[in-house]
Amino acid sequence: MGQTIEERDELRSLRAEIKELKIACAELAIAHKIDQKVMEVADEMYGTDLKKKYAQELSRHLKGRSE
Repeated sequence: MGQTIEERDELRSLRAEIKELKIACAELAIAHKIDQKVMEVADEMYGTDLKKKYAQELSRHLKGRSE
């Protein structure tokens, strides 16, 4: 059973979109890993817990928005 030209074009377009999304996902994963490492190093250098502090501030911010 053959495909129409429109179906082939749509399939090609969808495959290209999937490829772009995979690249974007990989870039975000790398950026996330870098952010985690930067926070870890900063915590060690300055004796802080940025992740905990950020989570608390985010929680307060989101709580204030829902009210």
